[in-house]
Amino acid sequence: MKRTIFLAALITVFTVSGLSQREVGEIRKAFAETNAKLAEMADHPELSSVFAVDLTVNKHSAPYPAVGIYQRTATFYYTYGDREKDPYPNRLLKISAVYKRSARVENIDFYFDKAGKLIFAFASDPEGSIKETRLYFTAGRLIKMTDDGKEIGLKSQHAVEAGTLAKKESARLTGIFRAALIDLD
Repeated sequence: MKRTIFLAALITVFTVSGLSQREVGEIRKAFAETNAKLAEMADHPELSSVFAVDLTVNKHSAPYPAVGIYQRTATFYYTYGDREKDPYPNRLLKISAVYKRSARVENIDFYFDKAGKLIFAFASDPEGSIKETRLYFTAGRLIKMTDDGKEIGLKSQHAVEAGTLAKKESARLTGIFRAALIDLD
């Protein structure tokens, strides 16, 4: 009986792990496709179906009291969704955010699936104790996290906090993007 329970648990772990690996592979594929579209947009903007909106807080980098140089920039990359229902581009592909505080520069990129759900977040902080963090999401839940290439347990407090923060920040920025779209109707 104990052996049967152990084998069932082991099979469940390998099945979940296999699903997770397949999902991570699909996320990496979507990541590569999005970056290829963005490269095409940069090379041939007049032929691209990808658009960009930039938002910069404190564009001229005037120093903030007790902070110094402070600037936040977000670039929203978007394309067409369902053209039969809505002829205007409004499907978010990626958000690239840069946060500058004094000499510190942090970057975070958020990638979205065709339904507009967060699937991947990549954060880099060259001055931080952790140089880069990668977070993979499926159906709104964190399925994999790495810090500087080392996998982090999903039940750890660090992973829970990082996943929650990434979802909150991507939702906040997505709201800003939605508000920035011009209603062309």
